[in-house]
Amino acid sequence: MKRIFILLIAALLFSCSQSKLPVESTNSGNASTEQWAPVFSKAGVSLHKAVYLSKEIDGTVGGLITYKATMDSGVKLDYQLQFLPGSFDGVKTISVSLDDNSFIGEYAPHGYFYKPAILSIKVKNADLSFISDDDDLHFVYMSSDGHLEFIDHRKLRINIDRGILDLRNAEIPHFSRYGFTR
Repeated sequence: MKRIFILLIAALLFSCSQSKLPVESTNSGNASTEQWAPVFSKAGVSLHKAVYLSKEIDGTVGGLITYKATMDSGVKLDYQLQFLPGSFDGVKTISVSLDDNSFIGEYAPHGYFYKPAILSIKVKNADLSFISDDDDLHFVYMSSDGHLEFIDHRKLRINIDRGILDLRNAEIPHFSRYGFTR
């Protein structure tokens, strides 16, 4: 828990580097009609700090990065990022930075994987009043030029009344900037 630091905003400005690994997303969208969604938009309801996670993962055997916390604001966060065996070559220090307001994530090191990383995020007690219906929110990769790729996932459940945002098994083909759009 002591290894979690306040960090992020500068990291969100970096773009994804190109690599020759084979996993790529084929989903794309129109950046002009989408915007980053403020997941914790109500005044006083926020993570109240950016979350930074870092762990060495051996890509040949796989690994898991988890984080579970209840913030002072009452917002609960359950985060899990899984690397399957054979996801990438060698050992890499994987870094994840999550913005406290927009919940945009910056993932490093940048590059593609042989097998996608599997991301699950569950947030409770968040103000989701900006969402008009379940189809209005998407989980996406956004490149530095504004191009969107909609990310395949098993489930994206939203309960506005209970403040629950539950993303399950999102397939992350490469590391860069990811977040929710509406």
